[in-house]
Amino acid sequence: MKSFDPYLKHFENKKTGKTWQFELGDYIKVGFTVIEGTQKKRIQFFQGIVIAIRGSNQKKKMVTLRRPGSFGIERIFPSNSPQIQNLQILQSQKFRRSKLFYLRKSIGKAAFG
Repeated sequence: MKSFDPYLKHFENKKTGKTWQFELGDYIKVGFTVIEGTQKKRIQFFQGIVIAIRGSNQKKKMVTLRRPGSFGIERIFPSNSPQIQNLQILQSQKFRRSKLFYLRKSIGKAAFG
């Protein structure tokens, strides 16, 4: 039976979009395209903290958390998605954990210090 490793490496080496540099704990602002109706496109911004990074290389995904009030909104963005127009790092923080899921429970300045 053949191994699929050469085929997977071929697709991983292909550049499908921009590669964004971000780390765990970064407070980021992501601008992505939203299609409304049939022909109307606009850029919508999502601002939050990166609480997890899944995958590696081209398949990397970031889980961002935003707290507009007493509840939280999480959104998963693939890093190589063509819908991401820009990514801006507003604030960078250093954490000593690989996942920051405990920030889901905290509110206000406790979450975003």
